[in-house]
Amino acid sequence: MWDAPTEERDPFIQILAGQDASTRPAMLSSKDLHESRRWVNDQLVSASQRRFLFRDVALELFFSDGRSCLITMSPTDRNRAYSKLIARITTKVPSSIFQGLDGTEDIKGAGAAALTSQLGSRLANVLSAMHSIPATKSWEKGLISNFHYLMILNSLAGRSYNDLTQYPVAPWVLADYTSEELDLTNPATFRDLSKPMGAQVPERQNDFEERYKSFEEIEDRTQPAFHYGTHYSSAMIVCSYLIRLQPLVESYLLLQGGQFDHAERLFHSIGKAWNSASRDNMTDVRELIPEFFYLDAFLTNHNSFNFGVKQDDGEVIDSVVLPPWAKGDPKVFIQRHREALECDYVSEHLHGIFHCVHC
Repeated sequence: MWDAPTEERDPFIQILAGQDASTRPAMLSSKDLHESRRWVNDQLVSASQRRFLFRDVALELFFSDGRSCLITMSPTDRNRAYSKLIARITTKVPSSIFQGLDGTEDIKGAGAAALTSQLGSRLANVLSAMHSIPATKSWEKGLISNFHYLMILNSLAGRSYNDLTQYPVAPWVLADYTSEELDLTNPATFRDLSKPMGAQVPERQNDFEERYKSFEEIEDRTQPAFHYGTHYSSAMIVCSYLIRLQPLVESYLLLQGGQFDHAERLFHSIGKAWNSASRDNMTDVRELIPEFFYLDAFLTNHNSFNFGVKQDDGEVIDSVVLPPWAKGDPKVFIQRHREALECDYVSEHLHGIFHCVHC
């Protein structure tokens, strides 16, 4: 940030990064400054207008080497840069995702504009035309995995790994975190994918409905009646899941005022997190993040952070407590969890979750 003129620095990013970000560290030599990454036009796969920290000021670029970057600037500059970039995109994209179902197709100019505009559309627009999206047809034919399809929908909804406030969302798919073995042929093993987390058990669904009715009866209320006072995803939820990893622990501490929350409130058990989000806690309706299906490192306290001790039973909070069917191995958990996501039962019922989240 110290390389940018003062008037061009994003004040919100400076708040998040701290005051030190505005001054060049003394230990950096001249060879460490002005590092850059350069891509040629042919490597640019997509450019999408994004929100960052809920402000419509960002541009996200995706490249053929798998990298992406998100840049913030004034809305006027962002729109100008976006228009110039999409006019230069000439790339081959897998037609199984964005076009037909076989081969590849060149996209440039207006075609690229339509594609990138679609990538930046809001979730409501995506859902209203879901069956017309080629990716949906590919998913229905079994040509792409459930996980791949979920990630495409996250991108279509404007979600990005580069923004914790709009981080990709993944659903809870299992309801069994107590069995020694995971039975993927038993419907009782799975979460009800036709209902949101607030309606997984009848008792809590009734409680939320009663809350809504009670708000409706208030004549001079300052806001519309609502069921849930919390969200299924937020920056704090994402950071709490990834609290054992750098640099996400620093983001968590920034949001938490510089210190870890009480040990009882930290994410420390998958089974207890499910119970909290599905039945026990009226302020918890969180879903998961994609890492639950591919990254085992976030489940282990490799950095030996001191998360404290629970006051009720003296339990030391360390690595995440896994369900019995994971056999104490984070890799086994990820493998079995991914198998559950891709199994026949979830494939047949996954469409229900899109309407739940939309509602």
